[in-house]
Amino acid sequence: MPPRRAESPAQTTCAAEAAQEDGFRLLVESVKDYAIFKLDTGGRIATWNVGAERIKGYNADEIIGKHFSIFYPPEDVAAGKTERELEIATREGRFEEEGWRIKKDGSRMWASVTITALRNAHGDLVGFAKVTRDLTDRRAADEETRRFRLLVESVKDYAIFMLDTGGHVATWNPGAERIKGYRPDEIIGKHFSIFYPPEDIAAGKTERELDRRSQQDTRSSRRAGLGLGLYISKEVTLAHGGDITVRSTMTEGTTFQVTLPAEPQMSPKDTPP
Repeated sequence: MPPRRAESPAQTTCAAEAAQEDGFRLLVESVKDYAIFKLDTGGRIATWNVGAERIKGYNADEIIGKHFSIFYPPEDVAAGKTERELEIATREGRFEEEGWRIKKDGSRMWASVTITALRNAHGDLVGFAKVTRDLTDRRAADEETRRFRLLVESVKDYAIFMLDTGGHVATWNPGAERIKGYRPDEIIGKHFSIFYPPEDIAAGKTERELDRRSQQDTRSSRRAGLGLGLYISKEVTLAHGGDITVRSTMTEGTTFQVTLPAEPQMSPKDTPP
């Protein structure tokens, strides 16, 4: 049997790089929460991972070779958005944004998108890496929170505000300003004991109230409360043409779902003649 020829350092390096590249490829292909794929220099899809299939809905054999503009709303394609994104990535090395994208079924998703220019050892552009994450649920939750915050800030008949864990005022709505007399810049950061008589403060009433509330939260608050928070939330929501529902289970706790109209509702007295 002839002796085996020893590999040169160059061959060893190439083999190590190939193994590293294969390992990275396998890692990318197994990721399910991100769409990770390559584009050629013209913007056509060259690779497709499991996450891309799950998020965008296309199988690899359906999408490879197609231009990535297929994921963009028609108005963005017509405005040359995809070409600009590749130009920016080529010039600056990277392009990032959040925006609307289109799935295979035609539905829209709010996505976080990163496009990175890929260059060889000589600095020549050889393609782009594109990473997309579906943030539709997060955006919807953020929008619900924003709209509910605007509702709370519009309430004038109730003082509604938040305290930090130490009892300091963190937010302040118009109702609080009207009822208690303080402007936000005067009261935010102050301890809520400022609203109590001196004898109650001396008796430790504020500390007991926070401690009792903390203990109730720790025990999942199974005992019935006054329901004032829910009452206020319901009144505010109904006043704006929405609805609020409650679902409770022993294992998951209580979930409040607030539904609000896309446009403000007008009361009969506000309806123009």
